[in-house]
Amino acid sequence: MSAPPRRRATVVIPVYCERATLPQVVTEIFRLDGDVELDVWVVDDNSPDGTGAAVEELMKRFDRLHLMSRQRAEGRGAAVIDAFGRLLASPEPPDLNVEMDGDGSH
Repeated sequence: MSAPPRRRATVVIPVYCERATLPQVVTEIFRLDGDVELDVWVVDDNSPDGTGAAVEELMKRFDRLHLMSRQRAEGRGAAVIDAFGRLLASPEPPDLNVEMDGDGSH
């Protein structure tokens, strides 16, 4: 009997000016990778503090980290809706989509 396929989950993190805290949050999420295959999508609303650039650096360490850059700040709700819509429309949507904050408050 073969093992069941690993379930896939995506963590969506809408951010705006969270360069200082996001690297630790992303690192901690990927430490949880066990029975579930985790992907992380960071949705950056054109943060002036360079959050997007920090994500690009982290992407060199984590192959399942993705950046969705938006041109202007439209808020957390719009960022999550955009990301979930893209994930659900993909050819192989994840089994589970969740959202959390990039400042460590979740």
